Amino acid sequence: MNKCPQCGASVEMGAAKCKYCGENLAPQQAPPPAFNQQQMPQQQMPPPMYGQQPMYQQKPPNPPGHGLSIASMILGILAAANAWYGGGFVVGIIGLILGVIGKKKNAEVGAPTGMAMAGIVLSIISLSWGLICIISCIACTGAATSSVWW
Repeated sequence: MNKCPQCGASVEMGAAKCKYCGENLAPQQAPPPAFNQQQMPQQQMPPPMYGQQPMYQQKPPNPPGHGLSIASMILGILAAANAWYGGGFVVGIIGLILGVIGKKKNAEVGAPTGMAMAGIVLSIISLSWGLICIISCIACTGAATSSVWW
């Protein structure tokens, strides 16, 4: 048996209230403590770094002859597409000149020269094919207009 904390009377074990004074005998739970922000440990945050860019790996700048190499490659392709009737002759010459200049500029700074070389090769092939087509057209026209027919 237990005693009532209020009146001191004997009460049965597990009783919720004292039968003499009405005192609540159930164990009371303490109210949760009030949240106090000052009691919380503060995390140290680094100060913001305004104006400083993230450290991404930056792409190196293009070499000085990169644009000329691309132009040479494109003109070489256009010359190859038009070489069958001789129309790519002028474009092939311009592509060849730009390719040589671009290769020289890339070689000076140690940059790759593959695209310029491809433009040069395409332009030379197109010029050769265009020249063959022009010569064969002239020969065919001359043969067709000759006075000798068999």
